[in-house]
Amino acid sequence: MVPCVARSLNSRPIARSLLSRSVLAVSATSWAPFANALAITRLPAPSRIVAIGDIQGDLGALIDCLEFSDLYTPSKACWTGGDAVLVQTGDVLDRGPQEREILELLRTLKLQAAEADGTVITLLGNHEYFNSIGDMNFVSEENVKAFGKDRVAAFRPGSPLAREMSEWPVIAVVGDTAFVHAGLIQKHARDAGGINQRVAKWLRGEDDAQTRAERRKHSEGDFYNKNLPDSLPPVEIRESQDGSPLLERKFSKHLRPGEECSESCRKELFETLRILKVSRLVVGHHVQGLIQSVCDGRYYKIDTAMSKWVHGRDGSGKWSEETLKKVGQLRETLEIVGDQVTILKKGQRIPAREREQQE
Repeated sequence: MVPCVARSLNSRPIARSLLSRSVLAVSATSWAPFANALAITRLPAPSRIVAIGDIQGDLGALIDCLEFSDLYTPSKACWTGGDAVLVQTGDVLDRGPQEREILELLRTLKLQAAEADGTVITLLGNHEYFNSIGDMNFVSEENVKAFGKDRVAAFRPGSPLAREMSEWPVIAVVGDTAFVHAGLIQKHARDAGGINQRVAKWLRGEDDAQTRAERRKHSEGDFYNKNLPDSLPPVEIRESQDGSPLLERKFSKHLRPGEECSESCRKELFETLRILKVSRLVVGHHVQGLIQSVCDGRYYKIDTAMSKWVHGRDGSGKWSEETLKKVGQLRETLEIVGDQVTILKKGQRIPAREREQQE
């Protein structure tokens, strides 16, 4: 286990009190930049990679995954992953009420991992994007004012929270594996660094007048103009954009376990991998129930709906024992060591290819 002093950004010890609502929202004085999103577009192969899918406001889900993946010891509030690279594929926000606590834990782990020569990468997901454009349709009632009186203003480009998320890349390559929230097509693979740079600049609120004027030509109605009067998002990540890295579903629907990949999808996938010079693509976003591997281990879908807030509650507002048991079984992570890919869950290690063959 890697020794560390478990401290938060404001130098106060972090322990199980993360589960309380007392964690302060990030502010202009407490926010500190981490690795630049453009700089981590591509990282060399580490000794070990672990990928975690959509968290959606459930701190317990994140802690469970970190613990059984040997990255974190909750009792010591400490990173124990050594020089491993953790990639969280986006959608930590919305649905559940523990967004602030999750953000604080991720900030702390980034600092602790760096001290041990490890890295924690948090990707932008569509729910981070939704919050940045003022779409609060998926925010839990408990979190409407979790970041101040005006949540829209709290996440608007140029705000401290948006500036923090500007360090979260859209696309990252670690060793010979590419990571993105929803999907990646050829034209976006060719411009991975450019997309990361433009999205980061937009979130920082630093777009110039010419860029803003050009994007208004693609304003797509009153929603953007009302919520983002000063700076519209880059066109390639918008929900109307075919193949948006944050929202793409068409490609994934044609890559299903137990089925032959269609020739067109296989060609698109393999060309995307060739452009990025990687062996596989890992995505979240597409709820699968369990991690799935398709196309001979070239494409992994890791959103397992592990957040209990995604699942229905009974009339008393609580989850049944059966639902909680099911949610616990959905918590899985993906480990990559060299060319060996393994699905991790509490007490189990499952070779990913076995899962693909069983589908």
